[in-house]
Amino acid sequence: MFPQADLILFAGLLQAIMETFLLILRFFVWCSIVFAIIEVYLKINKLWKRKHERVVAESQSIMAETLSIVSALPLLLLYALEEQYEGVAELVVWIPVNILVILIGAGLWVHTSSRRGIWQLILSSVRAERREVGDLAKSFFKPAGSEIIMEILSRIAMIDNNLDDREKAFIETFARTWGIPFVIDEQRRSLSDEQNRFVALRDSVSQYLDISPPREQATQLRDTIKVLVSIDDAVTSEETLVTSEINAMLAHYIECDAARTMYEVYIAPQSKEQEHTVRRLLHDAESKHSAGGVVYLVDVFYSEDFADIVCNKYREYDLLTFVNKNTVTAGGVAK
Repeated sequence: MFPQADLILFAGLLQAIMETFLLILRFFVWCSIVFAIIEVYLKINKLWKRKHERVVAESQSIMAETLSIVSALPLLLLYALEEQYEGVAELVVWIPVNILVILIGAGLWVHTSSRRGIWQLILSSVRAERREVGDLAKSFFKPAGSEIIMEILSRIAMIDNNLDDREKAFIETFARTWGIPFVIDEQRRSLSDEQNRFVALRDSVSQYLDISPPREQATQLRDTIKVLVSIDDAVTSEETLVTSEINAMLAHYIECDAARTMYEVYIAPQSKEQEHTVRRLLHDAESKHSAGGVVYLVDVFYSEDFADIVCNKYREYDLLTFVNKNTVTAGGVAK
């Protein structure tokens, strides 16, 4: 047992340490209030110089600032009753800022709003904000490359140049969920030529895979395409041909197959003029020497029928075009 005098001495020392600690802590609390005042000034300074700009006004959230004031008032009253003046000072510093941001968000200083009353401006801004309040939440549920997915589904639906009502309704469910417009007339105009429709659809799938979506999402897209193709109870020859290509592209991405047969499309120009034509059509074409001369690689495809379609596109320019069949292993080595 410690002597009583030592215990009293220890207790006194502990009390002195705690008082010193609280004194230092209080000093830092007041320092934080000073920093808050500086922060308030810097924030107001940036906003005040741009308060007349509509884009600045529309970027402020009146609802958030109002909630901030509402949540601060009970704390302000509690701090005042308990004589916690540091807390009172902190809240008193920020409440005027909330009010100022509400006025800026309402567009009070925007020149086009000068003829309207403050309450009309606030209510108008709140109504506009209510329409946008779900945008962030939607972005969490919107898949990666949602715009490209919409483009893929639209192109598939129009691949036979006929948009069935069931196909339209199916695509519109995604458009509404993701907040992406789906305009039929634009799709009809952009997919007028059959060969271009096929190539444009494949390019869209390539763009989607270039963003490296999660494999689970790519699997869902493949399943969605299967549903869309069969939703009108009639699978056309165009749909069969193009889905064989894009399903193979998605399968290769999802499953990372050990080996897969690929079809390389080459152009073999027969003259300098044709070589200039090839360079004009294929800006980044890869050339290589073969037994018959120089050939240019157009692209590598997963379906022989699709490769033939691409060949026919370039044969319209009187270019010698052929398909070379290769088996590609997991490491990308052709056999």
